[in-house]
Amino acid sequence: MWMTDEQIRKSYRLAAYPKSQIAVLAQLNACGQDDIRKIIDGMKVVPTQVDYGRERYQHLSEKQVQEMLDLHNKGLSGEQIAQITGVSERKISNKLYYIKTRAKQKAATGAGTPATATR
Repeated sequence: MWMTDEQIRKSYRLAAYPKSQIAVLAQLNACGQDDIRKIIDGMKVVPTQVDYGRERYQHLSEKQVQEMLDLHNKGLSGEQIAQITGVSERKISNKLYYIKTRAKQKAATGAGTPATATR
C-alpha cells in the first residue's frame, strides 16, 4: 500500500463518486478492492455527497465584476484577485476571458458605431 489508512478514508470520504473511488484507490495502492473496502468499513463517517446545487452556478454581481476588472487592470494576478474578492480563481479567469472575447466581437462587428442607411 502506498497510502495510509487515513489517507484512503479521506480520499473516499471526499470523492464525488465514492463507489468509483474504491477502484481508483485499489489501482493507486496496487491492491485489491476488497482490501480498500476493509479499510473503509472501519470508517465512522459517512462519505460526504458533493452538492451540485445552485450555489455552484451563481452569477457574479456587477459590483464583483467591476471590482475584479479594477484589480485586473492594476496588474494583479488571478490568484491575488481570488484571495481579495473571495471568488474562485477559475471563475475569475473564465469571466475575464468572456469579457475580452465580447469586447473583440463588438470591435469586429463595429458595435457602438452609428448605423448607416442602406437605401
